[in-house]
Amino acid sequence: MEMPIWAMITLGIALLTASMIITFGSEWIFRSGTHLENIIKSDSPKDSAIMLPHITNSQIAMLIEKCYEQSSGKKLEKHVCFSVTLDTPTKIKKSEIAPMVNLPPDKFFIYEGTTSSFSIIWNNKQNRVEVRT
Repeated sequence: MEMPIWAMITLGIALLTASMIITFGSEWIFRSGTHLENIIKSDSPKDSAIMLPHITNSQIAMLIEKCYEQSSGKKLEKHVCFSVTLDTPTKIKKSEIAPMVNLPPDKFFIYEGTTSSFSIIWNNKQNRVEVRT
């Protein structure tokens, strides 16, 4: 059986397009994760503004823990630990993020919503970290 030339060209273009999408997509995902990991490891306040293409629930949980670690025990009224801006809106749900946070439930609070920007704030009055959409 011979495959018509147009089918071979179409198949070749489809494979090339798929490989380009996979290559560039994985670079995009890898870059955002690496940038966030560098911020989480850093103790510098200059890293509080974060711009990412997207964010996962586990990354939000890591930011909550980092904020608690940096702010707990300090006399800061309301302190913005991280201000996150995303390229695409994401749904923030307490039920999905809370199980990933390694803190007692009374030490953080998550306001739910779909947003492309949110803040992670230390609230000294209530002694907890808040995720505000």
